[in-house]
Amino acid sequence: MTLCPCCGQRVDTDSLLVSLETNTVSRRGHTATLSPTHIEILHKLQQTYPLPATHESLDNALYGKTTLNSRSEQPKLVVRVHISQMRRALRAMGIEIEPVYGVGYRMVVS
Repeated sequence: MTLCPCCGQRVDTDSLLVSLETNTVSRRGHTATLSPTHIEILHKLQQTYPLPATHESLDNALYGKTTLNSRSEQPKLVVRVHISQMRRALRAMGIEIEPVYGVGYRMVVS
């Protein structure tokens, strides 16, 4: 059994716990602290699991629904860089993030 990083309760070791408050993700006895940006992306992928999250929804998770002037001019590139940075920490937990070409990204839990 694993303890939840935010409340300390026991949880099933295969459960994926994403805490927006503590910026942590836990699964199978592994816990990783991610940046707030990475946690937002992972949270969006978890919400849409097993379906892919679109590039637009991931961009909205990062920047909110704001005017185009305050967003990145290349949202797909920004999201791709963040996902690349997240992969190593998540791989130890049996979590992969796959591109879905023309759509966005999908979380795969093994």
